[in-house]
Amino acid sequence: MADAGGGTKRTLEGDVKAAPDPKARKRQEAVCCPIVYGSIAFWLGRKADEFNTHKWTLFIRGPHGEDLKYFVEKVVFKLHPSFAQPVREITEPPFEVSEKGWGEFEAHVRVHFRDPSERPVEFSHVVKLYDGTTPQTASTPVVSENYDEIVFTEPKETFHRLLMAERTAAPATNPLNEHFTAFDDAPEVETLLKAGEYVKGQLNAVKDAIARLDHQIGLARQLEQSRAAQEHAAQQQAAQAQQERAARAQRAAQAQRAAQGH
Repeated sequence: MADAGGGTKRTLEGDVKAAPDPKARKRQEAVCCPIVYGSIAFWLGRKADEFNTHKWTLFIRGPHGEDLKYFVEKVVFKLHPSFAQPVREITEPPFEVSEKGWGEFEAHVRVHFRDPSERPVEFSHVVKLYDGTTPQTASTPVVSENYDEIVFTEPKETFHRLLMAERTAAPATNPLNEHFTAFDDAPEVETLLKAGEYVKGQLNAVKDAIARLDHQIGLARQLEQSRAAQEHAAQQQAAQAQQERAARAQRAAQAQRAAQGH
């Protein structure tokens, strides 16, 4: 069990292990989480109230019905200010908001993640009620969806485990499933994998270049230090030689004066 300090973990055998660092990150790792956001609108027919001509749903979902709760903490939808309580906070799947209205408008969506240190993602979406091409029918909705991918670069190890955990499918009883667009993300995933390998290769190449440069700088410094030491030794030898010449000249002068005195 963990002690009060949270620094170590003691097993039954008595050995002590360091507790995992909650701030540790998965270096050189990137996890891609695909999402779909959009809206779906049903015309309520000719007998509908003029201010409630459509019933629409604004949502964020998994491309294949995945439950996004494995990495999404909550989703905040900001609707047109004419709606009662225009800001809606959804903390459990399905992450969606349904209302009735008569006009199209731009909504704003803010996605918060289960790791609060990850910055929320924001995007906007126009809730479309009309496609402008076919007559409206109560059984055929107007669907407007966008496929996107959220990439977590070097996530915390604890969050990384959540991202890599098994992703469960949403309940098949969701009445909107049959109207959703089928997205095939295999080409995009393959492209991302290739891009990841390319980036990793480029990073390794840069690291190798930096290592070579550091080695060359080290050799240059050693060469400079050796040259400086040689220059210092040469200066010392020159100074010593000059002192010896001066001493010989002084002894010669003294000898000459002594000879002249005799």
